[in-house]
Amino acid sequence: MSERPVPAFELPEVVQRPQVSPLPMPPPQLHLPAVPLLLATATMDHSGRVGDKKLLRDGLHWHPGDRTSIHIAPATVVVRRDPHGRHRLDPRCYVFIPAAARSLLRIDPGDRVMLVGAPEHDQLMVHHVAVVADLLSRLYASPPDGPDVP
Repeated sequence: MSERPVPAFELPEVVQRPQVSPLPMPPPQLHLPAVPLLLATATMDHSGRVGDKKLLRDGLHWHPGDRTSIHIAPATVVVRRDPHGRHRLDPRCYVFIPAAARSLLRIDPGDRVMLVGAPEHDQLMVHHVAVVADLLSRLYASPPDGPDVP
C-alpha cells in the first residue's frame, strides 16, 4: 500500500507579495503664531476615543456629530473640524484617534494625553504626556539666560 498526501492537507503554494511603500503623510501643521491655547489632560479609552467636554464644547465650540480629519505631525496627532472628514465626534464629544496614529505615537488604552486646543485655528493637538514632560524637563534644565518663564 503506497501512501500519498490527502489533498485537503496539502499546503498551498506560497505567493510572494510585492513590498508596499507607506502613503506619504501630510505636512505637519504645527507652526501656529502665538495664539491663546487651551489645555486639558484626558485618558485614551480602549476604542481610541479621547476628549474633554470643557475644552471641546466650550473652548473649540465642537459638538457631537461634527466631522473631523486627522493628521500626524512629529509627536502629535492634529485633529481638525472638517465637513468632509472621515470621523465624527461621538455623543460624549470625544474625538477618534485611529489605531495607526496611536501606534505611531505609542499611545495605548489607559495612557494619559495632553489635549491642546487652538480655537483661532479650529484644531486640537493630542500629545502623549511623556512628550509634554520631556519638553518641560528641557525647559527647566535650560541655563538661567535661556528661555524666560513668566
